[in-house]
Amino acid sequence: MAKEISTSILINCSPSVIWEILMSFDNYPIWNPFILSISGNPKVGKQIEAKIQPPGAKAMIFKPLVLANESEKEFKWLGKLWVEGLFDG
Repeated sequence: MAKEISTSILINCSPSVIWEILMSFDNYPIWNPFILSISGNPKVGKQIEAKIQPPGAKAMIFKPLVLANESEKEFKWLGKLWVEGLFDG
């Protein structure tokens, strides 16, 4: 049985401003210290590379597949950690 964690937040800002921030991979560490870097081509079907480091843990690199990239609407990827299906996100 699959488990899912979901959350949402209302941001008082225009979609275009949020989209610009979301697509500025070089700036992720400024607003999200958990993500050390993201690089690559964010086109659907391409892989990007993300380096993350949870507090108190070693840094990890994973290469998620971009599943959706619809300007100002949706950016979605799927990354797998260790065993496929166990820690996908």
